[in-house]
Amino acid sequence: MPYYIMSLILLFSSIIQANPIMQYPNALNRETLQSIQQNLNKNKKIMTIFESNTYSIETIKTILQNYDPNLFIITKKETGKLVILHHENQKETLKKMLQQLNLLPIKIQIDCYIFEINKEYEKELNLINSPLEDGTAINYKNLDSLAEKVSLLDTIKTLEKQGQASLIAHPQFKIENGKTASLIIGEKLPYITSIINTTSTSQSLHHVQTGLNISIQATALSETQLQCLIQCDLSNVKLWKTIQNNTYPILGSRTLNIETILDINQASLITQFTDSISKTYQSNNPFLKRIPFLKKLTGINTQKTKKTKLCIILKPTLLKN
Repeated sequence: MPYYIMSLILLFSSIIQANPIMQYPNALNRETLQSIQQNLNKNKKIMTIFESNTYSIETIKTILQNYDPNLFIITKKETGKLVILHHENQKETLKKMLQQLNLLPIKIQIDCYIFEINKEYEKELNLINSPLEDGTAINYKNLDSLAEKVSLLDTIKTLEKQGQASLIAHPQFKIENGKTASLIIGEKLPYITSIINTTSTSQSLHHVQTGLNISIQATALSETQLQCLIQCDLSNVKLWKTIQNNTYPILGSRTLNIETILDINQASLITQFTDSISKTYQSNNPFLKRIPFLKKLTGINTQKTKKTKLCIILKPTLLKN
């Protein structure tokens, strides 16, 4: 058989066996195209951005992931927003869930009561069983049984009427959910330093801050509970010391960091600082004390130490607009 005839036979054979879809792309089955498009639409996800004014972002994230563990959620705590990637058919369900969670915008009010209590009477409040002056992450619940019978604040106010307690300050914090507020209760004490040389003398006025510095970060977990991060710094002048002809204040300070959960509308003892003041009293015979020399020889010195506790009590409230 001639070579050119064999070549024609092979050419026609290859054309007959060719895939018609490859020859004619527009001939692809319409139903197949529609099926592929439906699958693409089914797997397509959309984005919803939710801003929380009431609950913590992590709480909402947990609730949504219980609904669908496959939800892709990004939290932005600094703005209180969630970015949710979900299927189109979940849009209405998620919208209803988020509307139920997103209550009216609120602010948190925290009443801070700072009392000074005579240590001899502290047992009336069961304060002796509370942790003292240590950083801790424990929510103090030992006063719950007492608070059920008699209000903690009412008990302290009773001691206040008896002269055994005094309210030093009652600051009130109003905080946006998840934000931080701080307050300093105290005073700035002035002192002067001098620099003396052969030709001149210069003096400088300085101040040192003493008192109580309180910082509170509050986040509403629900309508009944509040998560708080509390930092308390207490500083006071222990003594004045002279160094190179200048008198400087020597500060004593105590710091407390607490992360706890507070019940809304319930007063809770957060911490207490113990302090003591010693005074020396001199007694003399009324006749001998008139003679300076005998006054020193016959006088009796008596030292009395008064111990007190500085107690900090917080009572949170939710303020709805």
